[in-house]
Amino acid sequence: MTQATSNTLSHLTDEERRLLELAEKATERPWRVDDIYADAEADIHAADGFPVARTSSTCIKPWEHLGIRHWSEAPKVAFIEREEDEVAANAAYIVEACNSIPALLTTIDQLRGELERVKQERDEALKKLHGAEGMIAIASEQIEDLQAQINGMPMGTSASTLVQSTLSERRKNAGSHQNEQ
Repeated sequence: MTQATSNTLSHLTDEERRLLELAEKATERPWRVDDIYADAEADIHAADGFPVARTSSTCIKPWEHLGIRHWSEAPKVAFIEREEDEVAANAAYIVEACNSIPALLTTIDQLRGELERVKQERDEALKKLHGAEGMIAIASEQIEDLQAQINGMPMGTSASTLVQSTLSERRKNAGSHQNEQ
């Protein structure tokens, strides 16, 4: 699949377009996790071997933002550590997310386009249905008129004669209405 650009996808939201633009500017994909070290750090590389990122198992953060009590003599810092499995999962998640975002956004765009097309077809079908309903209503009225005339016609008159005369009369009336317009 050719790489989609944010300019060619017309059904994306601004946020989705922003994500795609970030992906377009980032190092070319696919990315991969190459090494997980003994100290539970993992390297993420691009296909050409360029180092893109490294996840870490340790960090030092200002402790007051963590909601924990300070435990060392160091000024307002806390030592946070992650297990090797969690670090590996973080690296794998970063790689999968970065590799998947452009294809997912392209699929979203295609599905929204298809939804728009189906909605247009639905609207056209509804218009046709409403037109058919109107024609059915007119035909039903005509049938009711004919039934009323048949029920009130004198004995010995054929129904086909009555139908023909009624249709002839309606044609004349329709013609006179057109001439008036």
